[in-house]
Amino acid sequence: MKQQFLFLNRVAFIGNIAFMVTMIMHYSGPIFQNKDLESYWVVAGHAVIILNIYLLLNLIFKRSFIQLAPKWLLGFNGSLLLLEAIYFLSL
Repeated sequence: MKQQFLFLNRVAFIGNIAFMVTMIMHYSGPIFQNKDLESYWVVAGHAVIILNIYLLLNLIFKRSFIQLAPKWLLGFNGSLLLLEAIYFLSL
């Protein structure tokens, strides 16, 4: 389970980058010529919030997991979770 936590944090990092790309596309228009590629980034960017909530709940209830992932990764994923929550609640 501990190795899975570290792996999921890395996946969440990639998903959070997809969320940032999605926000750029939302406010500035499409940046990809290929609509399939654009759809991938949008789905990955929006689906990552579920993974971030799962990771947050694991950190709350299993404190020993904090030592597994680098602090910058936990901070980045946590801060993006806050931005994602604000974005989805404002829709």
